[in-house]
Amino acid sequence: MSRLASMSLDQMPENQRRRFLEITEGAAGTVRGPFGAWVRSPELADHMLATIRLLRDRLSLPARLVELAILIAVRHWDARYAWQAHEARGLKAGLGPEVLAAIGAGRTPLFKKDDEAAVFAFCTELLEARAAGAAAYARAVEALGERGVVELTAALGFYAMIAMTVKAFEIPAAG
Repeated sequence: MSRLASMSLDQMPENQRRRFLEITEGAAGTVRGPFGAWVRSPELADHMLATIRLLRDRLSLPARLVELAILIAVRHWDARYAWQAHEARGLKAGLGPEVLAAIGAGRTPLFKKDDEAAVFAFCTELLEARAAGAAAYARAVEALGERGVVELTAALGFYAMIAMTVKAFEIPAAG
């Protein structure tokens, strides 16, 4: 059970109601996951939605690598809601089920693609050691270019923030 109580439209100020309706469009009238927290700060919700859209639709990185970074971040934080939200997206984007299973179990996957191995090494080192060493950084730049590493770092950090939101407010995984 979440630390945040459910909210009804009639309890919300107008700006919050607008964000709620934008978020729930097509979502059966409920706000799930971190959106339930963010809607309490309408301007924050605006920026979070814009950032999610940017990361999903407008990066130079392939969706497969963005989803890999997301899954690494949310697994690091053990944010089950966020893991469930992105596991199917990772598969759809082209990550192998064995990669997801290994990450989900806290193991290093046996990657078939060099770019995935570079992303995993960079993201894991950055999260666990709170720094990316020279070798992991160089490997990531070689695989993704500088712009790609900038985007990768932004996606990793943003989804770590999402994972922290899920953890802070004890947002449960679905069913």
